[in-house]
Amino acid sequence: MKKLLSFHSDEQLKTDLIEEIKRHELADQIVQGHYGKENGKWKGCAVGCSIHSYNLVRGKNLATSVHALYESKFGIPRILARLEDRIFEGMNIEDAKGYPYRFMSAIPVGKDLDPVWKKFFIYILTDKENDQTRKAIQDVSDLLNTSLISKVTPEQFRAVASAARSARSAYAAAADDDAADARSKSFKRMADKLVELLAAA
Repeated sequence: MKKLLSFHSDEQLKTDLIEEIKRHELADQIVQGHYGKENGKWKGCAVGCSIHSYNLVRGKNLATSVHALYESKFGIPRILARLEDRIFEGMNIEDAKGYPYRFMSAIPVGKDLDPVWKKFFIYILTDKENDQTRKAIQDVSDLLNTSLISKVTPEQFRAVASAARSARSAYAAAADDDAADARSKSFKRMADKLVELLAAA
């Protein structure tokens, strides 16, 4: 299978896309929880904004909720689209509004972005977690590191992911009720890290 290269090595595609995304930001059309129109006017989330921008600059009418379009239209692995979307939804709205532009602007043209998600997962899995989750997180991190240099089976990923989900559920159940601000700050740190890793690709 042919490797995806960001923006399909097309500088003009990136330029057109980020200019349109910035217009949406300035027009206050970027909102959380929507992939399309709101009250008759186009408003959308990070993924919705990027695909809508593509539709406008390329004269298309693609569904703005399909993360997989990041691969065929932007040369960006869909897992990065899902990460962008999840981080966007977790941030406070003021930080979130500028994130689609920051995300797309950071990506260099003509690069293989597949290693980015693995490096990002290693970062979030080892970033300031409590002792209860340490082993599960370390197991996932170790497996992701291994996958950067050798083949890892889907079964191996599923096993460590299941253990990590169980540990996360236990951690979430113990969290304070007033943790919303801390979560928002955590998503902001993740947003900054993902942008940093994209820019370094």
